[in-house]
Amino acid sequence: MIEADGSGGLWVGTMRGGLYYRDKHGDYAVYNRENTWPADAFNYVWYIKYFDNGELWIATNGGVAGVLVDGPAVFTISVEGMQVSPKGYTLDALRSLKATEGSYAWSSKSGSRTDRCKGVLLADLLADAGFSGPDWQVKVVATDGFDYGTVSLREIVKQEYLVTYQVNGEIFEDMDKSGGNPSPLRIYRRFNDGEDWRNRLTLIGGVSISPSRGDITGKGRVTVNDAILILRHIVGLIDIGEEYGPDALGRARVAGKEGPGVNDAILVLRYVVGLIEEFTIPA
Repeated sequence: MIEADGSGGLWVGTMRGGLYYRDKHGDYAVYNRENTWPADAFNYVWYIKYFDNGELWIATNGGVAGVLVDGPAVFTISVEGMQVSPKGYTLDALRSLKATEGSYAWSSKSGSRTDRCKGVLLADLLADAGFSGPDWQVKVVATDGFDYGTVSLREIVKQEYLVTYQVNGEIFEDMDKSGGNPSPLRIYRRFNDGEDWRNRLTLIGGVSISPSRGDITGKGRVTVNDAILILRHIVGLIDIGEEYGPDALGRARVAGKEGPGVNDAILVLRYVVGLIEEFTIPA
């Protein structure tokens, strides 16, 4: 039994092998007792029907089962500190973007290994959503709430973060230890020569981004103009809080909790010309 869906894929029902899927890019996935169905009887597929609402229903020896083909977003980009709506990507939407393939090394307690990965570079994905400035601060969001920390987009480019939907030629779905919080995405990166588990981040649900310290205008890039805005604020020509929001006032205080003052403007200029690589004094 073969059925086409609305995204150019083909679904193939088998006897004993479950349900096979080939998407429009030629990638394969298998739904069977090992990874989806609750009993072996579901591996016997007699009938497949795709509906325009994105649902796929199948008749099996175990009963009728449904698969949501065009499901909800699996990767969401949200923005903190600014009035910007989140942008979500379905798995098919991610696959429609420019794909990048490469080998990524990572380590765990059981040893070191290298995975052959296919996906979308996170920097390209953020650019597609309209966020390309190197000074955006990016926090990876996990479906189980694990904190992977925050890095700049500059570091994401350097470490070649890859939002991965295929590993070693196979589509996957990771789950936490309790069998919940599923995700069909991982992020691989080139960090510490691969000698760390953090080169392979699992249970990925998206990212949350925010302007960095020193980025007054919230455009993802610290520039000379940000230093000028601080100086104009100091002499009373503008109010940064009124012009760019209360969060912008906090981002202007790169020298500490007081101000913003002349020292903040000087530090921003030193950052822009490369004399310092980060604002190390706590906000």
